[in-house]
Amino acid sequence: MATITQPVLVVHGRDDRLMPLECGHWYADAIPGATLEIIDDAGHWLQIEHHDRFRDLVREFLR
Repeated sequence: MATITQPVLVVHGRDDRLMPLECGHWYADAIPGATLEIIDDAGHWLQIEHHDRFRDLVREFLR
């Protein structure tokens, strides 16, 4: 069984109707040490809807 050993950032839109917020929690809980960031007022395309916030989260995570 493969194990993820690198840091993982899960970014999820609070108002995602395609993949409910519960899915973001499942992903983060399934990956040891994963960080879950939730973007308010964002749906499934949060990287487009809130590109500045998404970019800032990813940049900070990569630092």
